[in-house]
Amino acid sequence: MKIIFSPAKTLHLNSYNETTVSISNPTRIVLLSLIKSIMPHLYLNTNINSLENIELLKKTNIFDVNNKNNYKKLFKISDKLIDQNLEYIQNLLRCMLNISAEVPQTKRRAYKAVWMYGGMAYQALDVRSLDTFAQEYLDRHLLILSALYGVIPANTNIMPYRLDFNTALKLPLDFIQQYNDEDNKTETISLRKFWKKFYNEYIDKGETVINLASNEFSDLFDKTRYDWYDFDFFNLQEDNSKKRHSTISKKGRGTLLRDMAVHNIQSVNDIKKLPNYGRIYEQL
Repeated sequence: MKIIFSPAKTLHLNSYNETTVSISNPTRIVLLSLIKSIMPHLYLNTNINSLENIELLKKTNIFDVNNKNNYKKLFKISDKLIDQNLEYIQNLLRCMLNISAEVPQTKRRAYKAVWMYGGMAYQALDVRSLDTFAQEYLDRHLLILSALYGVIPANTNIMPYRLDFNTALKLPLDFIQQYNDEDNKTETISLRKFWKKFYNEYIDKGETVINLASNEFSDLFDKTRYDWYDFDFFNLQEDNSKKRHSTISKKGRGTLLRDMAVHNIQSVNDIKKLPNYGRIYEQL
């Protein structure tokens, strides 16, 4: 059984590990796409790990004024967030190029994914207050869906980032087709379309999937491949009508995930036995 969960824009960067971070080829593609979008004049070889790319990227100044302006247009964020987010990209880039020794000590930090993300769902989960057994449950069952890292287990060491799932990847056509089977007619592809193949390949066909992710992420899966369960979160009004709201859904997802970890839930039927089931969760 696997539980899928969305990431969050809010980050908690207190609990970290001094460790190396493994960056997969799909993540490298996404990262290089961001670099190419920020610095469109840069010529990158379609071989993402080529020596030419490494030497070229080592010489780039990501904090150049023109690059900042391009980043601002791409992500539509405030000026005060630009330097921080470019610093995230620079640290990831250096890690990818295996030159992390050049990164100051305070920046060579990796974070356990389920501990790094914040937001309402993660506040409701409150992973820091869980005992060892509940945290080990999350390590075994929880998969977090990311626009940069793809599908990752809860205990995966990752570096901070900020990435809009609707950002367009700007890569040569043959470069995209190397990692995506779809017949693309242009030189750009959305992050959502790029990751769809990898999301579905990560979880084995026939696996039981508990969907506690937002539609933005869960819609990438072909649900017919799995023993799939969606959950609906709402407040029941006095007239028995159901009030739905993003806040209710986020808190509900985090609460259900916490209950599953605390009670070591191993099947869908076990969810019905949870103390909060009748109060919070839609009938299966």
